[in-house]
Amino acid sequence: MGRPCTVCTHAQREAINEALAEGNCFREIAAQYCVSKTALHRHWQAHVADAPASTPTAPRQASVTARPPLVTWGVWAAGIVEVLGRAGETEVGKV
Repeated sequence: MGRPCTVCTHAQREAINEALAEGNCFREIAAQYCVSKTALHRHWQAHVADAPASTPTAPRQASVTARPPLVTWGVWAAGIVEVLGRAGETEVGKV
């Protein structure tokens, strides 16, 4: 027999279930109730998602503003090649 669900045995299980039903993201709930995101996901799939229709289909994702990366790998690599190329052109001790 497997280990019991850590969320089901948690002292604040009802509050966790309410947070899941409201659609709060796993990361926020996990931090608030000191449980892992993985345990929340397993609990949600096994015990909450099959509950009556009042529960949402999936918790929302954490609110993170999408932004492009500051430097792509290609730009970074090109910068390294340029720096290394310039290093070979200079003489040691000269500025």
